[in-house]
Amino acid sequence: MPVELKNLGSGYPTGATKVNNDLTAKNKNSFYNLIINYAPVAANLASYNMGISFNSEEPSLNTDLTRFVPGFTKINSQTENINNASSYILPLLKSTNVLSINGPVLHYIIKVAVEHGATKATDEESTKFFEELERANNNDSDLAKVTELWGAATSEANNQFKDYVISKSIFENYKDLLEFATKIQKSFVGAYNNGNPVASEIRAFGIDGPVALFVQALYAKLGADNSKMIITPSTVDGKVSISFSSIHSPQTETYREAKIIYDAISEAAKSGGLKLLTGGQFASNDQTKHKYAFSIGSSAGYNHNFVTKGTSTIELNKSVEGYSSISKLFTIDNDFESNNSKFIVSMEKLSEEVNGKSKTYKKFKDLITSGDVLGFISRYENPIYKSTFDYSTTANQQKYFSGHQYKSASAEDDALLTKAMNLQDGIMLLFNISKASAEQKTYIDKLVAKAKESNNFGGYLYSADLDANKRDKYVSFVFANAYTGKYSSKSRKLAAGFDAEIAKLGFVSNKTELSSLLEESELLPLIAPTKWEKTDPKKVVYSQGPSIMGIHSNEKGDKATKLFVSWLFSKDKFTFKKDGDDEKTMREPQTPADFIQKEMNYIIPTRNITSLNDDFFGKNKYLEVTLKAFKDANKGENTVIYEEPGSTFSNAFRDSLQASLDGLQTTIQTSNGSNAQSFEKFVENLKQPTES
Repeated sequence: MPVELKNLGSGYPTGATKVNNDLTAKNKNSFYNLIINYAPVAANLASYNMGISFNSEEPSLNTDLTRFVPGFTKINSQTENINNASSYILPLLKSTNVLSINGPVLHYIIKVAVEHGATKATDEESTKFFEELERANNNDSDLAKVTELWGAATSEANNQFKDYVISKSIFENYKDLLEFATKIQKSFVGAYNNGNPVASEIRAFGIDGPVALFVQALYAKLGADNSKMIITPSTVDGKVSISFSSIHSPQTETYREAKIIYDAISEAAKSGGLKLLTGGQFASNDQTKHKYAFSIGSSAGYNHNFVTKGTSTIELNKSVEGYSSISKLFTIDNDFESNNSKFIVSMEKLSEEVNGKSKTYKKFKDLITSGDVLGFISRYENPIYKSTFDYSTTANQQKYFSGHQYKSASAEDDALLTKAMNLQDGIMLLFNISKASAEQKTYIDKLVAKAKESNNFGGYLYSADLDANKRDKYVSFVFANAYTGKYSSKSRKLAAGFDAEIAKLGFVSNKTELSSLLEESELLPLIAPTKWEKTDPKKVVYSQGPSIMGIHSNEKGDKATKLFVSWLFSKDKFTFKKDGDDEKTMREPQTPADFIQKEMNYIIPTRNITSLNDDFFGKNKYLEVTLKAFKDANKGENTVIYEEPGSTFSNAFRDSLQASLDGLQTTIQTSNGSNAQSFEKFVENLKQPTES
């Protein structure tokens, strides 16, 4: 049977929803044989007896769990509704979390700390770490920028660093790292921010997706015991069930240890030393500008954590009356110079300059003709749908829908956006109203009124998402003649008059030279801390990223599915060719798994990873440290993998866990650090399966 790829929508939650809808509707005509997603999908499939075990007595069809690193296959015995664990869930595009250290910033912090009473540890690991830090700090421009941002030591620095020993081990457990972050925030004028550190742009420590920190740290503190976790799997008569109740009882060890971790996170966040980044925010945006000392994020995001050229930021001019208080709050980051911003791709440009041969033009031609697509923005050619277009129908999802698309908010906005889409060499600045602070929102109406007067208002639009609760609303400002050079040309750049145009709304473009930003050679990545405190018995590596699962169809379809998966994870090598490859660029023969993981920047944890060289992923330092961590887990000694068990309720529970941690940061932020959501309130907000 031929292999056909189907896009189930924007993101894994959308795909999970699509599977659930097809299962409920008993879709027999256009179902699929394989899906790349998370364990809750397998739990749903198992509840309908629609999952496929990839084990077979026929060798050519058999994919056994022994092909993989054991820690990544435990999910088969920890997923709800699966009877008699087998190879239903196979690990595919796996990542973990990485601790990203800004070399110039940490070098400056340690220098000042030593001047105020700290000492540097002299053990072998620490000595090696300090040598690497020294090599990453050899740019006078960076030092000048860091000193300007972070400032001199505060009067509190002596108290914070007296007799304090700085060692590599601080970065290997969360408890010590949070303590270090708190000390840093109190010890530098720029970070302390006149006694209001939670409002400072300068932060010691930022965390993308704090759910991972919380559950990983708790698993380590509980001795890597699944029976005590907040998501607890159990097996009775060969069938897996999942409980979410342990954290709701103050008598449990889960509750007591979770409270210790939560309270420590809360105290660090109240000090300003820790910032929990809420959905859609990433510490890397500011860390590349030397505003964070270190941060934790996905190992898949390497290229977002350093810069290769200068950047531009659009923000409100401080000197404009009425805007001064939010000049730093209302910012729009765009890498304008590298042709990666939301420049407008007019229909004329799309159809004429590329002769209508682009994939985007071909894909959306019918909607362009009907007027259901108003236009496209950015070099990725993201479409903006007309307000009346329903992209959620099955047919439209399969044909058109994918990530990073937009929809006009109303008929009035249709007219505005249509006009905007035909601006000559236009650019669109998008500001996310849904994620704006209360202070930012008070100024949006003023900006819109001003933009209407100067003909720079582009209209309102939403991010296109199948889940209505995840559709963010944007306000757009548009400017004509913002670029020179042909569409998609390397010579395309901002026009000389762009700054004058945005100044009409009180915006100013701030350009920062590369020498004052975090470059690749200055970034020091480590695996995220693997323990809550250094006395924990096991190191825990957090596993994230989708797996591949089979969906039952018929005997012929199931056999073809197993045959394909067996090939996918085989040790046989093939010469793969990408579009544009020629004889000079042809790759060496590779296994299918090796080809995919190299191209996708994720790791497929077959046992074959033990034979991969440290430089298998080239210059990608994140994947280098991730590969080492996965290899350590494969040894099965003191390093274990943690992956959240699968349940049909898992996504709802995780969303409530994320929302509850967001609530902690919000209460701290709105009270300037004087108040924080209690642990009891945090637990109260965590949903149970009986709740809607």
